[in-house]
Amino acid sequence: MSGDMTRKSEIVWTPVEDGAAMVVLDGDPEQAGSAYVIRFRTSREIRVEAHWHPNNEHIVAMNGPFELGFGDEFREEALQPRERGVPFSVAARVRHFARYAGGTIVEVRGVGPFKTNYVAPRRSEKETAYPNPLIRTIRRRKAAAWK
Repeated sequence: MSGDMTRKSEIVWTPVEDGAAMVVLDGDPEQAGSAYVIRFRTSREIRVEAHWHPNNEHIVAMNGPFELGFGDEFREEALQPRERGVPFSVAARVRHFARYAGGTIVEVRGVGPFKTNYVAPRRSEKETAYPNPLIRTIRRRKAAAWK
């Protein structure tokens, strides 16, 4: 990690979908081999369909209810509430799904690239072009920085 501290006043939340935003606190999640810290927050309930990541992810629910389940499809009965402030890990390539309540903040740490691979491919043109909303956001931020 860079060793620089991110001040609260410097945090800029970027929308990734209706009711959800993210911020990169450290590193570059898109860069292979780069350690990163990102946070997601929600203003409404968000259901994340079954997916997997190519690298381990280390997660902490910072605020609000967050539930996680394992398997090839989203199943309400398989969701397990995660205790706030208690870190846990999801190993690379393990298929999982989640539900965030409104007001939830989740921190994810790992080593890039952070990529989301959905078990059942998403169909909207926007999601097909960049299947990970985080990567779409990073690309927009990089493009804006060069203007």
